[in-house]
Amino acid sequence: MSKGSSLTDHLLVFKEIVVNLETMEVKYDEEDLGLILMCLLPHSYATFRDMILYNCDTLTLEEVYEALLSMELERIKQLVGDSETQPKGLFIIVIK
Repeated sequence: MSKGSSLTDHLLVFKEIVVNLETMEVKYDEEDLGLILMCLLPHSYATFRDMILYNCDTLTLEEVYEALLSMELERIKQLVGDSETQPKGLFIIVIK
């Protein structure tokens, strides 16, 4: 993940790579892809990566996506602040 790029951009690029692998009929294990994605995260995700890796016996790619998106939503909530004092808004993250 290049410095300054968003998590969403990173996930989109990774999903595109996975689709290309599927198109070329490359065989892979879902757990391997989950681990590869976790290892590609920048150092700022080290605590998150360690927490996920050490708390799961198996880790599929879908579980990594869900955990990352959940963390990103929490980060956005913290940026927005208390909903009582902040204007209402909608954040949408689309992963195709």
